[in-house]
Amino acid sequence: MQSKNSFRLKKYLALLFLVINSVIAFAQADYQIKQISDYYRTNKMITSDWKRDMAFEDIDGTPFLEKDFITGVIYTIQKQKFVDVPLRYNMYNDKIEFETTDGTAAEIAVPDDVEKVEFGGYEFRYVKFSDGEKGYLQILEPGKAILYAQHKVLFRDRKAPAAYQDSERARFERIPVVYFIAVGDAAVKPATNKKEIAQIFPDHQAEIEYFISKNKIKTNKPEGLNELVKYYNSL
Repeated sequence: MQSKNSFRLKKYLALLFLVINSVIAFAQADYQIKQISDYYRTNKMITSDWKRDMAFEDIDGTPFLEKDFITGVIYTIQKQKFVDVPLRYNMYNDKIEFETTDGTAAEIAVPDDVEKVEFGGYEFRYVKFSDGEKGYLQILEPGKAILYAQHKVLFRDRKAPAAYQDSERARFERIPVVYFIAVGDAAVKPATNKKEIAQIFPDHQAEIEYFISKNKIKTNKPEGLNELVKYYNSL
């Protein structure tokens, strides 16, 4: 009887050990949730680099995708998840900004450490372009192929009055959104014309070309690009 109980105990302990290790492995694979206060303490922050001899109220338009900070989440490549972070995207200098505890704006100093940022229905990722440059892009369609959008503004300086011309206030001017596509770990490439877009998908280029032609996909429209990326992700 004692040997049977001993065998059952050993079997139970072995099963318990497997369960515990499975739980630990799952926990390690998930993100470690932290508050933004930890992010302030453990990361180098720099203030926004906007330096001009005028205040924002003297400039028409806005450099921000959304002017107000929106509570969001920062995911790092170290598998940390910082929650309840007031965030916004600065289209002029391509920075993700956050509101500090004293109410001032700062920007994430090391974007390479960021996996993605989410706020207000937006999802941004810091990516590498095919020319080697890096920057933030908004994810429109996720998957093995990802459709991105790039938001930008230009700064038009104020103009003094001239002959037959009134003075003009300084302004931020939105420019058309540019779309990019990336497949797997490849660098993101601009979604320009149909031929170049099809070449982004070398493993299914013929199918993509046929799909564009058959369905009269307008690759200069986000709806058409979204439909195209969804189709590739279904293959």
